[in-house]
Amino acid sequence: MQRVMADSRMLYHSPSAGFPAMQSFVKPIKSRADLVLGRFQTLFAKGLLVLLWLSLFGHVSAPAALPPSKISIVVDDNFPPYAFRTEEGALQGIIIDQWRVWEKRTGVTAEIHGMDMNEAVRRMKAGEFDVIDSIVKTSERAAFLDFGRPYVTIETPIFFRSSISGVKDIPSLRGFPVAARLGDTVVKLLQENNITPMMLYNNHEALITAAYENKVNVFVVDKTPAQYFLQKMGISSEFRMTDAVSLGEFHRAVHRGRPELLKLVEKGFDDVGARELAAIEKKWFGQTLDQHPYLRSLGYAALAFVSLVTLLLSWNWILAGQVRIRTKALQEREEQLRLSVKHSPAAIAMLDRDMKYLVVSLRWMEDYRLGTEPIIGRSHYDVFPEIPPHWVEIHHRCLAGAVEKCDDEKFVRLDGSTDWIRWEIRPWHLADGAIGGIIIFSEDITRRKQAEMTLRASEAKFRTLIESASDGILVTDTSGALLEVNAAACQLLGFPREELLRMGFVGVVAHGETQRILHEVSRLSEGEVMRSEWTCRRKDGSHFLAEVSATVLPNGHLQCIMRDITQRKLAEEKIREQASLLDKAQDAIIVCAPENFGILYWNRSAERLYGWKMNEALNHSQRELLNRDSAQFLIVVKALEEHGEWAGELIQHDKSGRAVVVESRWTLIRDTNGRPKSILSINTDITERKQLEQQFLRAQRMESIGTLAGGIAHDLNNVLAPIVMSIELLKLQEKSQQKQGILETIESSAQRGADLVKQVLSFARGVEGRQLAVQVGHLIKEIEKIADETFLKTISVRSDIASGLWLVQGDPTQIHQVLLNLCVNARDAMPGGGSLLISAQNSMMDEQCAAMTPGACPGPYIHIMVEDNGSGMPPEVMERIFEPFYTTKDIGKGTGLGLSSVLAIVKSHHGFMRVESEVGKGTRFHVYLPAHMSAPVSEAQTAHAELPRGSGELILVVDDEAAVQQITKQTLETFGYRVLLAANGAEAVTIYSSRRDEIAMVLTDMMMPVMDGPATIQVLMRMNPQICIVAASGMNAEGMEEKAASAGVKNFLPKPYTAETLLKTIDEILHAAGRC
Repeated sequence: MQRVMADSRMLYHSPSAGFPAMQSFVKPIKSRADLVLGRFQTLFAKGLLVLLWLSLFGHVSAPAALPPSKISIVVDDNFPPYAFRTEEGALQGIIIDQWRVWEKRTGVTAEIHGMDMNEAVRRMKAGEFDVIDSIVKTSERAAFLDFGRPYVTIETPIFFRSSISGVKDIPSLRGFPVAARLGDTVVKLLQENNITPMMLYNNHEALITAAYENKVNVFVVDKTPAQYFLQKMGISSEFRMTDAVSLGEFHRAVHRGRPELLKLVEKGFDDVGARELAAIEKKWFGQTLDQHPYLRSLGYAALAFVSLVTLLLSWNWILAGQVRIRTKALQEREEQLRLSVKHSPAAIAMLDRDMKYLVVSLRWMEDYRLGTEPIIGRSHYDVFPEIPPHWVEIHHRCLAGAVEKCDDEKFVRLDGSTDWIRWEIRPWHLADGAIGGIIIFSEDITRRKQAEMTLRASEAKFRTLIESASDGILVTDTSGALLEVNAAACQLLGFPREELLRMGFVGVVAHGETQRILHEVSRLSEGEVMRSEWTCRRKDGSHFLAEVSATVLPNGHLQCIMRDITQRKLAEEKIREQASLLDKAQDAIIVCAPENFGILYWNRSAERLYGWKMNEALNHSQRELLNRDSAQFLIVVKALEEHGEWAGELIQHDKSGRAVVVESRWTLIRDTNGRPKSILSINTDITERKQLEQQFLRAQRMESIGTLAGGIAHDLNNVLAPIVMSIELLKLQEKSQQKQGILETIESSAQRGADLVKQVLSFARGVEGRQLAVQVGHLIKEIEKIADETFLKTISVRSDIASGLWLVQGDPTQIHQVLLNLCVNARDAMPGGGSLLISAQNSMMDEQCAAMTPGACPGPYIHIMVEDNGSGMPPEVMERIFEPFYTTKDIGKGTGLGLSSVLAIVKSHHGFMRVESEVGKGTRFHVYLPAHMSAPVSEAQTAHAELPRGSGELILVVDDEAAVQQITKQTLETFGYRVLLAANGAEAVTIYSSRRDEIAMVLTDMMMPVMDGPATIQVLMRMNPQICIVAASGMNAEGMEEKAASAGVKNFLPKPYTAETLLKTIDEILHAAGRC
């Protein structure tokens, strides 16, 4: 036993200098047992040395096991304690430890990745991983995954704040905002129970953080991670939980169609065993605290009893106790030694002189892929039967006392793969100094070796890239000495490499640039890139401008990449000169890239036309900046692709959003190889020209409307004429006041219709209305009556007229039209009903107020306001309501002429308008008309005089309308005249030629078939130059009056005319001619 102990002491005092891990393992043993204990220790140490020796030898000479394999696993990294991350970001937890044990059992490397479960499922489905762990089985996931056996049940309760009561199950959550984890099966359960609203979070920590921030009061998540984060954030006391409302099970799953992989995973965990898996869970979940104090009391009593017995019997077994203590110490030391070797991070094997294993580390078993089969007591050469002969020689030398080692040796496995190992073999000695065996230390350095080879390959590649680079590359140290230059730098500067390296950094820059460049470089920090332009000098003394990118490398050296840009600068200067010429062009010139239409050039005219400065427009897509009409732009692009050019009109938009019409010419520019290089577009602003064209078209349309209106007016006047004249006759025959009132209404309506026809002609032909003194209050009352009788009953119409309202000088019919149009628009804005207010008041406009109001002059005004509480108008509609033909009504329901006519009439009366409107609240029109204190009295206010009567004079009436003939005949005969009728000029000439001496006057229409009025007048005037003729027409009064005057007729009646007008005109003419 003492011999074994002595050998052990020798082992501990001669650790491997090349393996620090063993230095902590083989430490001196201070205490010594008696002869028996020492002998036991010596034998144990001897066995340990033998095992370590065999282990190292076996690593080098072991036959290759099955080919190495590796699988990738993805887990939920936010599910403590099963899988979560440390503060440094490393994965930890039950699942991680279980997979590490699985690795040792299967020999397969498990590469574990952690992320949110939803992301893990998505990337697993995309094929990025082999296995997914901590996953709950669902029908959707089963469509592409094969699941293993469930290995743990996960409870999902409801968590709620302590201040909330009544939460016991899923239905009781209705009305509460409930949080859950995105993708959990409980989300579907909440949806099925109509639990809204739901707040979904990517992981448990984000959800509990929201609870910590008082954003969440109720949530349904997995119990274990929720409790972990609640405790971690110190808010567990603020929440209560129900029983589990859902149970889930963790599975491991693989892609469908890979049963061999699933079998490998499941078998590996079966081999680990339930006991070891349970131990891992116990480590993370901890042990239950003692909750039975009475057991401790019982223990104390038992301890007191044992102590008493021990005191009584101590003299019998004190010696035996000392032996037991020393024996136990020896066993503990032996166990410590065994565990130290077994769990050493190095591969260690201790063998005896017969090369049989005494002790091996787990790393030895893993590195040499020996599985779990015990090898203690077996020969190293039986474990590795195909060991090369040179290893046997090394073993023999070490058994003879030599120490062998190698820092990197290639190790070719049976499958042809190559690993690299670092190893050391040394003998261990017995107590008498004899060699008891060998101990082998080895380390797999394959990864380090591969990293070194990768680094050397990378350095070679980097060197090749530097040397083949077209830009000059220079590397300097902190003192400015050049450490490295490439061939391009030598060629650029004109120096041989050796001479350039001797010159230093300062020697390659122009003397005047040195201080500036050194200042720029001194401000650089590691990893920062500085771009600048330096003036450098060549060997021949010439200078060139270089574009330089400088950066500080991690080792503090400065790397500069330079490029000669002298020619580029000259080209840029030439381009600038050409650009200055293009800036003088009146057209907008734009050059853009063909692939994305990014703007490369933008001249001054483009700045003026579109509003963007060049620096604002450069690199922006012309399509996004100017061309909002994608369909129009695509036509241009297609034409460029097919023909290389396009010309036409485009609607573009400037910086303010205003539409701009341009006449555009596009040309595709190609390089010498025929590839598209750029797109040139030249745009001429034709917005104003297009507006003039629109105005011209509108003027033509108005002229057409005028022509149409004239024709309609003629027919309408012929229709109205008999009505207007017949009323006077009816009023003479009726004595009833009620019927007289009806006749007055008919007369007023007919006269209003006649006046409206005149207004249509006035608007279409620009004819100014009559200028009379008008009482606006009377017109408002009339409009109120019309609106009240004709508008929907759901619309309340009322007026508010100030007392003492001033007069307005103008055309009463036109003012009537203004009020009527505004009221009709108000009615259309209230389809569901509302209120309409028409008010008028006196208003005095001072100079200050007039200066602030367009179209206003200082003085007295009548302020008319038409207000409704209808739908209102948005600003964009208000800007255009006075434009001719602009309407927001459906097709066929509006012409767009109403408000333009209103504005035209108001302006013709030297007034102005204002509009106020708010969507949903209503609209208010303000009309200001100049007031006059004295003006001619309106015809409507003139008292009717008694109508003149005839004395049997014969009147020839010429008209093609039978109704006009008959009512005129009846009227004249009623008032004492005789009447002859003719349907056209030819009949009139015939009648006049036979009865010229009896006929006192001819009343003729100007437009008739066969022979019209002017021709008839000319014939009659030739027959009798002294004849009395009155011309009448329902067509344009001024035009017809001019024709009649040119034919020699001084008297003209515009249709429709009243009986009073007709009788007074005839009476005046006959008296003037002396025929009455």
